[in-house]
Amino acid sequence: MRWLGYVCCALFCAAAHASPIADGQFGGTAEGYTRQIQILLDLESGPTGVQGAQLWQSVAAGTGNVFVALVLPRTLVDNSYGDNAIGWGSPGSSGTKAPKGKAKGKKAKGKKDGAGKKGKGGHSFRNLLGSDQAQFVFRDGNGDVVLDFVLDYISEIAGGFASGGVTAGDGRVEFGNRDQIVSFGTSLGFNLANHPSFTMNSPPTDPSDSYDNPDPADWIFDVIYEFEIDGAAFGGPTGPGLGSFEIPVVHASPNKLGKNKVFLRVVPEPATLGLFGLGLVLIAAGRRRD
Repeated sequence: MRWLGYVCCALFCAAAHASPIADGQFGGTAEGYTRQIQILLDLESGPTGVQGAQLWQSVAAGTGNVFVALVLPRTLVDNSYGDNAIGWGSPGSSGTKAPKGKAKGKKAKGKKDGAGKKGKGGHSFRNLLGSDQAQFVFRDGNGDVVLDFVLDYISEIAGGFASGGVTAGDGRVEFGNRDQIVSFGTSLGFNLANHPSFTMNSPPTDPSDSYDNPDPADWIFDVIYEFEIDGAAFGGPTGPGLGSFEIPVVHASPNKLGKNKVFLRVVPEPATLGLFGLGLVLIAAGRRRD
């Protein structure tokens, strides 16, 4: 397993500027994120250096709560499946053919609407339900690990479908206090909270081989993991603060490019985005300690 660190920004002053909402409906700087870190993806059996993934971060003034969003590229995986899968099993925008793969684990219990249907090119809702997850490791400013957790992408919960967070489905806490994961969401969880009937086929698009004009129009095709960490995990206002965080592995099974495991690495010298909001000032940059 690779441990790949990302040097993060530690403190921001956000006068008259709202913090993000960790619900899976990612909104970038318009939502309150203040830093974008471009990353490359290395797949378990190749290829390497896949572009298009994004890592976003913000630290709330006062509380020190940390917001993170990981957005995976559609050339790797997406929220299209069943008869309306896009770029699965035939050359798509990536120019490669998607492997069929096998989903492990959970079936949609009690469902007769085709949730386990194989889908065009081998991508079904069950594939996303089966084992998709992402691991995150956080260190404080002293270099000590304070949280190590796996965030579930989508699971069957209480008769519906949602992210299991760190307590259900594939979610778990390897180290630290799970109560310090204040809120979380994934894009497919957000989709199904608003459109719970789409467990057989994802929404149709026009044209059918594109992401254009989905019905419903608010369907999110990007695979997104989003969460909020309590600033108390980093010692609160008088503590060492956020030092760095790592994303050891993301599980996307199957994906369009290779085997299930995906490893992330930072692009050298990532640019800091312009910060929205009057009085929004960068105070200090985070640091990573070995």
